[in-house]
Amino acid sequence: MYIHLEPAVEPWRQFLALVWAIAVRELKGRYRRSVLGIVWAVLPPVFYAALFTLLQGILHISTGDVPYVLFAYAGLVPWAFFVNAVNRCGGSVGANAGIVKKVAVPRVVFPVTAVVTALADFAVSGILLAALLIWFGVAPGLHLLWLIPMLLVTTLFALGCGLIIGALGTFLQDVLFGLPLLMQLWMLATPIMYPLNQVPASWMPLYVLNPMVGIIEGFRQVLIRETAPDMGFLGLSMAATVFVWIIGWPLFKTLSQHFADAV
Repeated sequence: MYIHLEPAVEPWRQFLALVWAIAVRELKGRYRRSVLGIVWAVLPPVFYAALFTLLQGILHISTGDVPYVLFAYAGLVPWAFFVNAVNRCGGSVGANAGIVKKVAVPRVVFPVTAVVTALADFAVSGILLAALLIWFGVAPGLHLLWLIPMLLVTTLFALGCGLIIGALGTFLQDVLFGLPLLMQLWMLATPIMYPLNQVPASWMPLYVLNPMVGIIEGFRQVLIRETAPDMGFLGLSMAATVFVWIIGWPLFKTLSQHFADAV
């Protein structure tokens, strides 16, 4: 792949053009030989929603007056975006080894592109979520404007985590091998399958330190309960986002100088 960058063009435009070129290439290549194509973007959250709905009756999980399938899927859509973004960031440098070795580009373009492609899958999953909201009679309103800051926080947190995983995973494959297990355990520690009010009170001070708690609960409050997100929980998620960036950006910037030797 050869990308010509005009020296007269502003650096930020060069960066966006490169992100767009790599993202389009990746999205086209991902589903090229697939029968289901973009449907694969919807299948993971749909599968988990079906599985959780089955287990809900066995485990007697109560979500009050909110239909369980809507409760579960509303949490799974932002969760699936987060997991997809971090997973793709992890292998993003190695997947673009040809560019890394031949073209002098900002290395951060690869995790950024990974998050952009994950956003494309998020948009597809969101269509089904919108259909479920309409089906169950949840009316659209001004509260949906909260989705913009909620998505921004989720994106920045995913990218911050992705910078750490992408930097370490380029040099140590064990990081990428262990990532799916970490994400499975993280999902169990996040109120996706069960509501937050079922977490024991004695666990709550430690439990809410999980940044995804504020994000998942925030999406549910905006989409299902038609209210603003809990600013206390969301504030913890924002603080965690700043924290991972404080670690992730210097780490990625330092290790990126040696990416060409590692891939």
